[in-house]
Amino acid sequence: MKYIVPLILIILLIRYLLKNKKRRATQVTKQEPEVLKLDPVCGAYVPQRRELSLPTEEGVAYFCSKACMEKFKELKR
Repeated sequence: MKYIVPLILIILLIRYLLKNKKRRATQVTKQEPEVLKLDPVCGAYVPQRRELSLPTEEGVAYFCSKACMEKFKELKR
């Protein structure tokens, strides 16, 4: 009888850990891939969600840094 309670606790712990492992695995697969855009000045790829962007005649230009964005502005003048 004294072995039944610890055995039940061990079984419940194993079930809990396995259930959480499955949840974490499904959460990772649900993430959408990040869209990368080409910086027109230096050629680096930057995330589309990046705040450094400017509307252009061709669409939206994304930049890796403020320096690249300023160079682009100067080239377009």
